[in-house]
Amino acid sequence: MLKKAIFIYGCLIASIFVIISGCSWSINRGGLYPMIDEQTHKWGFISTTNKWEIQPEFEHAHNFTEGLAGVKLNDVWGFIDTSGKMVISPSYDVVYEFSEGLAPVRINTRWAFIDHNGKVIISGNYEHATEFSEGLAAVQEEDFWLFLDKTGKTAFAGKYQEARPFKEGLAAVRIGSAVWGYIDKTGKVVIEAKYESAGDFKNNTANITKNGKPFYIDKSGKILGTGAVKQ
Repeated sequence: MLKKAIFIYGCLIASIFVIISGCSWSINRGGLYPMIDEQTHKWGFISTTNKWEIQPEFEHAHNFTEGLAGVKLNDVWGFIDTSGKMVISPSYDVVYEFSEGLAPVRINTRWAFIDHNGKVIISGNYEHATEFSEGLAAVQEEDFWLFLDKTGKTAFAGKYQEARPFKEGLAAVRIGSAVWGYIDKTGKVVIEAKYESAGDFKNNTANITKNGKPFYIDKSGKILGTGAVKQ
């Protein structure tokens, strides 16, 4: 019998599950969800029928995306397929989920991008990286963030203190010590950097904080209302 369990990055499918973090990416889970066994404290995957489809034997687990899920075994991460077979051997310190055919992985202290076969497609001296979104990924190089295309080339000249993934054609970036704005895919600032925080666009709106208060804006930067919009 399965006892009370906690989903990480999961979606609520039954009242016995407790969500502790939402997902901000479009995920193809293949009907499998990561779950921790409360008795063994190991992670496995269940289906919507509440049965273990992949037995709990991992120290941690991510969602399935593009048919693969990151799992932690013996303090290192690899990837399994939906049958539970290890298809990319555990050899990474940290992994993120696959998106647009690539996954960011950390090897020692530096980040790279691998394909579904575990081949390094983009390597570099990156201190951090985000998943690819809309053809671009943000990476941290020394003290600045920039955007790469899928060949590993710098997409445009801009460098930022922080950067979020592109959503609906715009990305939130921090310019200067403490202000956020939005750029398009050419690197042009299309919404002036003047916010203390800035979220991703979804359904043409984004949540921002200005003068310590929450608002939501449209893609022109016009404030549409106070408070945060549920996304």
